[in-house]
Amino acid sequence: MPNANSSKACSAVPTQGETARIKRALYRFEIFCNVFRRTRPRVPVPDEYLDHFCCRFSPWENEQMGCIQDFLFRLVSPVVNELAAHDVAWGEFRVEPALNPSSITLQGVLSLGLENLYGLGNAETYAQKLALLPFEHPPVRPDFLYRALGRARLRNESKGEDNKFISSQRPFFTDPDSGPSDAWNWGYQRGSELDIVNHPDRMGLRRWAYVMWDLVRLNNSHILRFPWQDNQNLLWQDSPSLVDEQWQESWTRRSEIYGRGGRGWWTSGDESQIVFPVSPRKRLRHQAPGVKKRPFVSRSI
Repeated sequence: MPNANSSKACSAVPTQGETARIKRALYRFEIFCNVFRRTRPRVPVPDEYLDHFCCRFSPWENEQMGCIQDFLFRLVSPVVNELAAHDVAWGEFRVEPALNPSSITLQGVLSLGLENLYGLGNAETYAQKLALLPFEHPPVRPDFLYRALGRARLRNESKGEDNKFISSQRPFFTDPDSGPSDAWNWGYQRGSELDIVNHPDRMGLRRWAYVMWDLVRLNNSHILRFPWQDNQNLLWQDSPSLVDEQWQESWTRRSEIYGRGGRGWWTSGDESQIVFPVSPRKRLRHQAPGVKKRPFVSRSI
């Protein structure tokens, strides 16, 4: 993890080369969203399609995508978790909070693309957040970026005498600076050849975008002088158990409200913000003459 020297290096203004890497990674993310946005919600993206995309990039370029994914997770997970805890419809579908990027609901939100994610990150009210998620059923994507990066296994990999990975996949962009490739090799020098992209244990590294740095910044931080190790990954949290009593009670109550037509914001002890459909009696005031009246249906729950 970063020490005093690396923290000082982190605080320096990004160079032109580092800024360009971040922009390229954001462009790749947006392209990924556009290519793999589902046209038919119930039809998942085949794994071979995901593989075909990721195999076009070097492992450090895919790790850069992992940095973007983790950053966007930190940006929008508070919104996802708020809706998971309080939205009536999301309670009906028993949505769990997104505690790490592997959440299939979080992945579904990420698939909306950068413009919507930017809006969600800046939305302040419940209504503003809901307006950017224009669907009642929460988005669920087990077939999006997290899965693609998880399948980005390096083919025909070998290690040299210095225990450094040698990639057979040439980078999509020929970077004149070796910082990203050196940082990736350093971060995964003790990893498995079968799992050396977007590993959960490297979430702390991706948080400070280690594969975006110039070699000069890496050398000034003295990071590469010592083997990377992380004895305890405090950034990665597993999802809560479905048998959690508080969540079960919340889902049950919101499901009851949903079944009666209620929608909106719910919190235990305060259901004043729940909105119910207009009753048939009130709708008749706006119907054309001659429309047969229907029996009144109470809005009470």
